[in-house]
Parts: sequence; C-alpha cells; structure tokens
Amino acid sequence: MEEKIVKKVFKNYLEKREKKPIKLRKDSAAGPDFVIEGKAYECKGSKLVEKSLFIQLLSYAFQYSSISLVIPYDALKFTLLWQLEAIEKFIREHPNVERTIEVYLISESEDKVYALCNWSAKMLNCEISSILYNLIPNFANLPSVKEKEEKILEFLRNFEQNMKTEIKNLIIKKAKESDSIWKAALIDV
Repeated sequence: MEEKIVKKVFKNYLEKREKKPIKLRKDSAAGPDFVIEGKAYECKGSKLVEKSLFIQLLSYAFQYSSISLVIPYDALKFTLLWQLEAIEKFIREHPNVERTIEVYLISESEDKVYALCNWSAKMLNCEISSILYNLIPNFANLPSVKEKEEKILEFLRNFEQNMKTEIKNLIIKKAKESDSIWKAALIDV
C-alpha cells in the first residue's frame, strides 16, 4: 500500500473520530504527518525504511506527548514490532512510568473501504500471541502425527506471510465489530 493511501485513510479516520477537518502536513515539511493536541502521528507505506523511521520516532518521542505509527498490515514485521516495543521501554523518563507507541494497522476491506485498528506495540505483540493460540485447533485436530508435523512445518516455512494474513483478517473483523472508533473502524476513501 502506498504511503499516500495510508495518509488519506488515516486523515479520513481522524476527521471521523475528531468530527472536524484535519490538516495533513506537506510532504516537504519536517515533522509528523499529523499533530493533534500534542500527539504525533507518522504514516508510512508498505515499503517503509526502518532506520529512518526509528530516527523520526525517537525525535517525536521527546517533542510530543505521544507518538503513533500508522502502517499497512503488510509492513509489519516481527523484528519491527519488537523494536517498537523496545523503543516504548527506552523512552520512559522513569522505569515505572509507561509510555506507549500506538500502532495503527490498515488493511483494505472492500473496494475503497479500509479497516483500521490500533494497539500499543506491547499489546499488538500480545494480540499476535493470541492469534497463534487461536490457530491451535487447525493443528491439534489432525488425525496423525505425520500430518501435524507436515502442516506445522508448512505454516512455519511461510510464517511471516501466514501471520500477516491472520492479522489482516483480525483487523477487518475488529473494524466491523467495533463499538468505538477509538479502537477500530471502517473508513471510506
């Protein structure tokens, strides 16, 4: 997904959530894509460059009251998630004062309709663990040990892609079932 689509979806989401027009900063301007009441939101496309992303997030962490990363679900990698969780821990001003990086994941749901869902990096990691737990019946109910081994190995060979498919399905499900726009939403573009 291109960054400009991510920005458009998120702008529409913010306008729906905030119930007012929202300004997107110009591409040539430095700083986060959106700033609302001291909170910074940085949008990236599927081909995000992690090194520059981390520089941006760390800069924003000490300038704004909170930071959020908005990305398509297919840009999420497990090392990126763990690095975001590490940043959450390292930007604390005190060991007992938690600061989070909110991660908004976007997926196309239908033609020109996108699903959006958000978690802290730490909670997204927990959500992924829940996804794996929910997949247990797909493997436990197989009739033979040989079939279980083959199916598990097949899943592991394509682990990253299989998990991205599961995350995409979760985002769409949560967006369709959400009772609060603050947690998840379907957004028309």
